[in-house]
Amino acid sequence: MKKARCEKTAARQAGPQMVRPPETRRGYDPHSGASNLGALHLVWLLVLASAALARGDQEEGPYTYLVTNRQAVITGFDRRYTGPLHITDALGGYPVTTLGDYAICCCPGLTSVMIPSSVTTIGYRAFYACLGLTNVTIPDSVTNIGDGIFAACRKLLAIGVDPANACYSSSGGVLFDKAMTVLIQYPAGRAGPYTIPDSVTQIAPEAFAWCWGLTDVAIGDRLVTIGDRAFYVCPGLTRLRIPDSVTTIGHEPFGYCSYLSDLTIGAGVTNIGNSAFADCMGLTSLTIPDSVLSLGDSAFARCSNLWSVKLGCNLAVIGPGAFSQCSRLGSVTIPDSVITIGNKAFAYCFSLSELTIGPGVTTIGDSAFAGCTNLGSVTIPDSVTAIGGSLFVDCYSLATVRLGSGVTNLSSALFLGCRKLIDITVDSANPVFSSSEGVLFDKAMTTLIQ
Repeated sequence: MKKARCEKTAARQAGPQMVRPPETRRGYDPHSGASNLGALHLVWLLVLASAALARGDQEEGPYTYLVTNRQAVITGFDRRYTGPLHITDALGGYPVTTLGDYAICCCPGLTSVMIPSSVTTIGYRAFYACLGLTNVTIPDSVTNIGDGIFAACRKLLAIGVDPANACYSSSGGVLFDKAMTVLIQYPAGRAGPYTIPDSVTQIAPEAFAWCWGLTDVAIGDRLVTIGDRAFYVCPGLTRLRIPDSVTTIGHEPFGYCSYLSDLTIGAGVTNIGNSAFADCMGLTSLTIPDSVLSLGDSAFARCSNLWSVKLGCNLAVIGPGAFSQCSRLGSVTIPDSVITIGNKAFAYCFSLSELTIGPGVTTIGDSAFAGCTNLGSVTIPDSVTAIGGSLFVDCYSLATVRLGSGVTNLSSALFLGCRKLIDITVDSANPVFSSSEGVLFDKAMTTLIQ
């Protein structure tokens, strides 16, 4: 017997590439329930239908499909379907080998699924948001599974795998690779705590996404990687300990975990991905370990109750919007190790009143402190050579600013809306700018700038 060739699980592997659905876009309310979830996806489903028409997909019964290499790929399905479904093993006279990306997604009336033994590949989010789906079994023929195949199936309690499958396994209704080193999908209908097996080294992207009832997760000390959106929209999750073994935290892994209030980030993490903890409104204090070198874009954006942050001593990059709209954040000390502060990194931190910028910073991005309405004074160290435009726009309380010797270019909008600004002092060693009695001039004092 020929041994099955197991493909590496990836975000997108099967079928045509699709647009990103609206639930991960700005303005989405992840806690609004099934009715709003369906409404948000209505326009998106029309886009998918238009894409299928443009590709020349064919229809047969409730299925939309295309033929590639004399094999049928299911690309769409009638979302009005209700009840159990036994997926056909042939379309147009060709064997069905692939369930493409989003192939049977957003079917709220679907209750159970039988996948035929002809299928070898199940694509990204193939059954996403099938809100009535309660059980499913992966046949032994499947060798390639994309990420988030059952994400947001909020009644799904167990995922079964045929014991003869050479690539995948199930333990306690949770989907793993055969060796149980990769946790691929947790049933979103489960409620309560969960202990991840000690054998697991990787949590796949979207493995726990939209698990509304998950309250606690115990992570073993062998885990290395937490994938993109791994715990996205888990509002019941209140505490989290990321062990020291973890080195990589992907994009949006804990986004919209609104009640996460107790967070420990292990000392092995080197990079925290984009929007990693965005919209975690339960967070009040945060310690970034010394192992972390960079914070991704919007890493802690809109953590509206975060008031205390301690940044690690080896942090080099604070990404764009990393702490934007953290409205209760009162003080920030940028450590000496930081080189770059990204665009809007601390924008609209309305309570920020104390700011210390370390002497290692060379670049401060556009609007990095815009809208920090409680900020009264700022010192830009001599190390800073590049300052973005609108850096302090609408900092209504800003009264005093000291510019170091390294700044050689200033935007005309730098202090726009700073209506209490009374004193600008420039280091005497600055080759381009000068100040006199709190007024900003060019070096020769022939041009009054601010």
